[in-house]
Amino acid sequence: MPRRPGTGGAVPAAAAGSLVRVRRPDYADPASVAAASCTAWADVDAVHDGPLSFAARCAPLATPALARQLAASQLPAAAWQAMRRQQLVSLVQVRAVTRPDGAPAPTPSVMYLRIYASRATITTAGRAAVSDGVTVQLTRTGGQWLVSAVLFW
Repeated sequence: MPRRPGTGGAVPAAAAGSLVRVRRPDYADPASVAAASCTAWADVDAVHDGPLSFAARCAPLATPALARQLAASQLPAAAWQAMRRQQLVSLVQVRAVTRPDGAPAPTPSVMYLRIYASRATITTAGRAAVSDGVTVQLTRTGGQWLVSAVLFW
């Protein structure tokens, strides 16, 4: 599968029936890439997707090194099966993307952004809603911004 829009790639489509929807980012806009990566990484549809779906969705938005890390961070099969039995669906909605207080100043090749999102999780046991945030490092590679590190959630 092509990985980058400059080479005809796109964010992978979700599995048939999946509730996960990742917006196509503008790779020239680091905030757009950060928001798309948060959705790609944090959304879970255990009913329709597989345990590495998030890694496949994140790959076009991440540097190759981070994409390899994400692919290697597969959940144990028992944990994924438990989520599937619970029919877990957890979706985030990005509310804001900002430069975090105290972060190093952006450079032409590296910047740090904080993504604020609301998460709704539905299982057979009920529904829960929380607000989360994640800080990411973005690196400009080949004229495109890509997430190079997830710093804290």
